[in-house]
Amino acid sequence: MKNQKHLRSFMSCLGLALLILVLLVPTAGAATVPRQEHHTYQLDFLFFENIAEGELKLDTTDQPNVQRAELIGRTLGLASWLTGERTQRYIATMEALEDGTMCSLLYESQVIKRRFGRWKTTRKQFRFDLESRQVVLEKEKAGQFIRKKAFDIPDGPMPVDILTGFYNLRLGAYGVLQAGARLEIPTVTSEGVSTIVVDVLTLTQRKDLDFFPEEEGLLLQVSLDPEVFETTDGGLYLWLDADGQPSRGIVGNVIGLGDVKGHLREEGS
Repeated sequence: MKNQKHLRSFMSCLGLALLILVLLVPTAGAATVPRQEHHTYQLDFLFFENIAEGELKLDTTDQPNVQRAELIGRTLGLASWLTGERTQRYIATMEALEDGTMCSLLYESQVIKRRFGRWKTTRKQFRFDLESRQVVLEKEKAGQFIRKKAFDIPDGPMPVDILTGFYNLRLGAYGVLQAGARLEIPTVTSEGVSTIVVDVLTLTQRKDLDFFPEEEGLLLQVSLDPEVFETTDGGLYLWLDADGQPSRGIVGNVIGLGDVKGHLREEGS
């Protein structure tokens, strides 16, 4: 029962691990978002390896300058059985602006699992209205999306969904990744406007983080709104080596779990 409780807690943070792993795709610093890419990931925690897998897909659409990114996490083996064959899916529809950065049009999150022999899907989505500077939250009920609330966006940068924000981060849209820098990504949650904070840690700040090498490179810490996922201190870390290539990522101090680690497993791009 204790292990089952841990596995369920693990699935509550699976999306969090996948989102930090979006940064593991080795295209950081590119001038534009690639038209297509496909990557898979392995997720481990505690003494369990390959307990879940993640998949990131980016593709074009039939609309000019509009792309669709999809991030999927699913449990494997015993974890799949214990968590009801659970799958979490995040889908972002985004449009390229004149400066090459991306703006959000639609963002949907899904949780699919089987309970007592029946499949259940929970869905919600955010619609971004750029002209009226408004974001609308909708939740699915009886097969239809129902409007729940809307947020007026104050003057300043238009917020983006998490996937679009990470693609923009890789473009350098929020600043240069260098030691001591703090980069902020405007985003939204069910409560309104929020911010994703990316800190590039200095040598002094990373001295107690033994998991990461002491060699030259950059260590990023990412902080999200605590509403989104269960972590005790927002300890999401990504290591970039001297060549700017990511080698490992970790979600630290997940409630009831300890550290959740992810590894990129290339199958084409």
